[in-house]
Amino acid sequence: MIRFTHLLSAHRSILCVGRRDGILCASQQPNPEEHALLLAWRSTARPDLIVLIAADEKSLPFSVLPQNRVKTTTMLFRGVGEHRLAMMHPFSGRFLTATPVADAPLVNSAEHARSWEFFEPIMADRRVDFSRATQAAERWEQVLSAPLTAARLKALLAGEPDAGDLLNALLPILSTALIDAIAEAALTDDALSAMIAHAFPTDVWARDALPALAAWQRKSGGTSLARADSAPVAEPTGSTVRNIGPELDDLGRVGLTGGYSSFAHGCNLRARRLIKPRRKIAMLATARNEGIYLLEWIAYHRCLGVEGFYIYSNDNDDGSDDLLRALAEAGVITWIDNRLDRTTGHAQFKAYGHALGFMPDILDFEWTLVIDLDELFVLDRGTFPTIGDYCDWQSDRGAESVSISWAFLKSEEIPLRSGLPLSHRNQRLLTERQMGEGVRLVKSMSRTNRVCHSEAHVAFTDERSALARFNGAGREHSWHTGARGFGHSPKFADAVIERPAMVYHYIYKSADEWLWKNARNPGGHAITSNTEIKPMDPARAKSFMTQYEATDLQITRRAALCAPGQVDEIKALKRLPRIAEIDERLRQRYAEKLAMLKTLYGNSEIVAAWPEEAKRFLDVAKIQSTAAV
Repeated sequence: MIRFTHLLSAHRSILCVGRRDGILCASQQPNPEEHALLLAWRSTARPDLIVLIAADEKSLPFSVLPQNRVKTTTMLFRGVGEHRLAMMHPFSGRFLTATPVADAPLVNSAEHARSWEFFEPIMADRRVDFSRATQAAERWEQVLSAPLTAARLKALLAGEPDAGDLLNALLPILSTALIDAIAEAALTDDALSAMIAHAFPTDVWARDALPALAAWQRKSGGTSLARADSAPVAEPTGSTVRNIGPELDDLGRVGLTGGYSSFAHGCNLRARRLIKPRRKIAMLATARNEGIYLLEWIAYHRCLGVEGFYIYSNDNDDGSDDLLRALAEAGVITWIDNRLDRTTGHAQFKAYGHALGFMPDILDFEWTLVIDLDELFVLDRGTFPTIGDYCDWQSDRGAESVSISWAFLKSEEIPLRSGLPLSHRNQRLLTERQMGEGVRLVKSMSRTNRVCHSEAHVAFTDERSALARFNGAGREHSWHTGARGFGHSPKFADAVIERPAMVYHYIYKSADEWLWKNARNPGGHAITSNTEIKPMDPARAKSFMTQYEATDLQITRRAALCAPGQVDEIKALKRLPRIAEIDERLRQRYAEKLAMLKTLYGNSEIVAAWPEEAKRFLDVAKIQSTAAV
């Protein structure tokens, strides 16, 4: 007979499920309209497991923080103790913690079980209707009574009406080998893929991502999967124009640090690891109103041997879409037009989540370098003739993600209208004195089938894997010294590694471009018209002057020497249909907007009231302030 209990925290609060948010919490005075009491029992089939379910008339899905955890109507924990019970997540090994804050969510993050991690089982409220809970418990005892095998999971998918919820609940106790077996089978077994999609009808991983990956893989005409001796390959789909809408905005959040959001999500991420690439390296970037830099950025990296370019953009209002479309139609890039819900979308993270965890064809590239349109990868070409040679060297050393040091370039007086690319215009390296801890930031180049998401500076593998992080010099990436104000993070390096590779960041460029940049619409924000543009914060002007007035800086020509054929490559790109015409139109728009901005700043009373150290920027940008203070 199943013995149900409630659970009392160390702070004498009872464990509940919030009805509005579906989050596990603890309350001293649970309100039936806001909370559903939690029922717990120790499985007789698996005595090591504590099973949690909401005491409610109908199934109530819930989850526990951190939010990456799967939401399901049943939760399984390893139970430690009897009269004082600690609950450990079966996969992560972290313990459930209740804080003393009233009605606060429980957090599954403690590494050790101390006082706040223990709960007291108490007799369940007799007023609770146990009929649904009893049925659920009996079903769970049947599920847990036999070993969980691939054949068993397939049977559950075929025979259980709510197989999706069941598999989500089982996910923490499934072995990685078992998930891999299902993932591998789903790539070649259409019936199994269809069953997974049927079990998770609203799950984009089951409905869209996993079937798309299987279809892409089959284009090779083979069915062998990646093991020590074989792997699937697929024909490149070709560069094209694509669109993704707000329905995929969650890709910016889900799996950001590698956590699974569902059983189907886990299968998709594990299946991606099975794909063997045929090509060497692609670049992944997000762009917002940066059309004037597109050609020189692409040309530079083509000179280094980059084979593919995946560029995401959203809400451009500078004419960039025309150039991105023309480049895609010419087969130079893949352009993904990334449409967002203004209230929830994060353009950059969504792009990274889509490319590295959802889109199949980027997997045809062994490596992916994630950088921005104001950054250039620099390489010692005498040591490594191409970026592909550098990738092979890192692969031979066992690297799965390379953390490449970031360097900031000082602004110069050479403007955009000079026609020179940034690699020739800006050639002085800024130091920690101007940029602070930013000089220890890194950018990531990762083996594409080993990562599933990324931030701007660091990529992540899925939660069932470890990622071998190396630095640019082919040694273990070290990030033990926390950055001031940021703490410990792999996005920072203990030391700057200058050779044989770096990423140069051209954040400032010229005074004109800094003025223009601070009037552009940031990627995650709505469009504004010219009449709504306001002067930049004086702190931004002061930031520019700090680096502009820096002296005794090291001069570097590495970028210019790295791509000696860049100018000729730009000319070649301009010979493609419509490219030169569109590029000229973008530059004309830039010049018109710059003139408008200089007039706006010159007539602005706000700018006239700037502190003197900020006003020095006006002199550099050749703006005459005529407004009265």
